[in-house]
Amino acid sequence: MSFGRAARTAQVRFPRPDYRRASSSPLLPTASTPLLPLNAAEKDRPSSRRSMPSRRVLIIAVMAVLGTAAVVLTFRSRVAVRSVDPVLVEYTAAAAAPSIASADSIAHTEKTKQYFDRVMRAMQTHPSSRTYCSADTPTPPTYTHPKVPGKSGLTLIKAVLVARHGDRAPQNMLRDDVAGNVTWNCNNVEYMFLHDASPPTAEETNADLEVLVSKKVTKISEKPWMPRMWAGTCALADLTAKGRTMFVDFGHQMREIYVEQLGFLSAMLNPDELNVHATAISRTIHSAQSLLQGLYPRGTHPTNRHVTIRTRPIDVDPLHSNKLHVQCERLARLHALSKQTPLWAHFMERSAANRARIEALAPLKAAKSTTSTKALAESLKGVPAVIENLWCRRCWSKPLPCLPRDEARASLSRVATIAGVPADLDDDGGEPDTCLQESTVDQAWLDKSFDFWYRNNYFPNQHRHDIVRLEMGPFLRDMLGALPTPNGGKVETKLHVFLSHDGTLSGLLGALRAAPGHHTWPSYRSNVVVEVWAGTDDATGKPREFVRILHDGRPLVTDPDMAGADEGENAPWCRFGGEHGDLCPLETFRGFLESHSVEEWEEACLVRDDAADGADALDM
Repeated sequence: MSFGRAARTAQVRFPRPDYRRASSSPLLPTASTPLLPLNAAEKDRPSSRRSMPSRRVLIIAVMAVLGTAAVVLTFRSRVAVRSVDPVLVEYTAAAAAPSIASADSIAHTEKTKQYFDRVMRAMQTHPSSRTYCSADTPTPPTYTHPKVPGKSGLTLIKAVLVARHGDRAPQNMLRDDVAGNVTWNCNNVEYMFLHDASPPTAEETNADLEVLVSKKVTKISEKPWMPRMWAGTCALADLTAKGRTMFVDFGHQMREIYVEQLGFLSAMLNPDELNVHATAISRTIHSAQSLLQGLYPRGTHPTNRHVTIRTRPIDVDPLHSNKLHVQCERLARLHALSKQTPLWAHFMERSAANRARIEALAPLKAAKSTTSTKALAESLKGVPAVIENLWCRRCWSKPLPCLPRDEARASLSRVATIAGVPADLDDDGGEPDTCLQESTVDQAWLDKSFDFWYRNNYFPNQHRHDIVRLEMGPFLRDMLGALPTPNGGKVETKLHVFLSHDGTLSGLLGALRAAPGHHTWPSYRSNVVVEVWAGTDDATGKPREFVRILHDGRPLVTDPDMAGADEGENAPWCRFGGEHGDLCPLETFRGFLESHSVEEWEEACLVRDDAADGADALDM
């Protein structure tokens, strides 16, 4: 049975519990049960008339019985909590309950289903669906010089690169990792050089300072008294040797285009031409270093010229845009609304079986308190975090996780009950272990892609536009500051580089309203290049500047369903692709960046009680 059909069948077999239904208890008195016992004398007199107690005695007796019943019920409930998992009992009871129609609660319309299918097809057929392990980049054979009718002498004057780091080790550790089934080797040696930020004195030279350089290496202990981890030399989420190599190659490609082909950058390193930012995390810093190594290899930079990589504290770094909700209460509340649309409900239904199978067969190495039924039920409301670990394995052709056969069947049954889907206990041919299949992990990539597109593109642009202003606005202002002003504005530096993460790339693509095929789960080394080209208007002789955006080496295509639909025809926005071409006036693009950011971020994060932050009108 396909995961879609399985999920649809589950609506009938496993309805959600009806919390409105009252429960009865044999401990509570009923109309047929006397509230007071008869005394022995009266019981022995069959024909005698029984005298009723006084009204006051009756009231006291009723209160005593009810109090006793409450104590007994409380005791029984506490015993139950200690002996069974009440959340699992709740879901099991729901599975056995009579069928409850879910059409009213889910409210899936034919329009929603058709739209969902169209988005998924676009993601599946785009080239990015085959390049997660290493995104494409601009290359000399594919890179083209833009043309604008009526404009001559176009010259590149500015480039802004936003990229995700390279291949890395997993960020989440599975039980299968510590079982010794996989090894992660990064073989990183980091040279650390720490000194006061003030300039060196006259008697201090670079040679004197370099004596203090020391190496930083990662060593994983295998001692039995130490916490267990996978074998190898990688810490969690460390950049691998493959990740370093792919960014050195990226730098080589940029050198061929921007140095040798266009003459945009100097052949010998000039630090004044570069401005490099990265998040304060080793994998992005090392990716930036590798990019620069390819852009300016040995022999192309004087020993006394250096490039500075700038970072910010993680919790307030715009390059960590998916963490800003921690600092912004209003953004957190707007995000909470995102799971209340019929489109999200339809996605949850269609992906339920696949997500449940991953949760069951790829458990985290974690304390039981974090893998309880309640925690698992909460996790099943979204896309499993362990998908990134599974794709780390796929990119290295490492085996997918397995569980012993009996444990796997028990886990599948438990998770399926909570998720409301059939257990799907496949015939494993009597093998001792049950393992995740590649087809399950491939489908997980598509689920993850939809999740990114929905949260960063569809929901903000269709329902809550302030999400872009609050979440991506600070970074858009950084980008705005990197761009020249129109009509011959001065260019401070030629190349700005921002090394970040998949959430940042996804947020940027959503802010740019990329078409679904261009907005999937950002791959390793996924990149967005914003180029500014300057030329002359043939009719007026005045300077004109235009913006071109390349995504993974291809011209960006915006979504006609999203672009400019929310703010009227006069709103500043650039439509890319098709009849709109690949270029947009610089002044229009700058206007868009300004309108999709805020002047006072802290003030904008204050919670409002107006209808704009409510759950009204979430119609698809």
